[in-house]
Amino acid sequence: MLIERYLKDSRLIDIKRSLNIISLQFKVADDVYCLHCSNLVRFLREDRIIASSNDIYICASDQGDENWDWSEHKNESVYDCIVSESVLPLLPDKVSNIIVTPWNDIEITFESGLLIEVIVTSVSGNEEWRFFKQGDSENNTLVVYGDVFGRIGF
Repeated sequence: MLIERYLKDSRLIDIKRSLNIISLQFKVADDVYCLHCSNLVRFLREDRIIASSNDIYICASDQGDENWDWSEHKNESVYDCIVSESVLPLLPDKVSNIIVTPWNDIEITFESGLLIEVIVTSVSGNEEWRFFKQGDSENNTLVVYGDVFGRIGF
């Protein structure tokens, strides 16, 4: 698939979050490519899941209660704390392998041993992930809707 060709030998330089969308940013030569994920994203090290996008909805402090609103408290979720403490210090991290399955799941392995899985969770046609060059005015974007992908440009 196209994404494998672009990310081969790239470096993961940043991980950001906007509400429940995870943004993985990769440096490729002089360009930055983004993988925006609105589906399940898992971070693994040493064959153990250390964080997932589902952890966004869990308050990291003891102060959280049933009224805690994850959308209003950026950097206070279990996801934010784990990624900040255990993943971001590994960056920049070189991609050593990338696999896209026939159903558009993505597995990205890094030189540090980090593994990021982007898992398609819907067949309803909702957007799962999109891949694009940051700042590209021509709108070259690869978008996956469930197990079907749409290409705009590229």
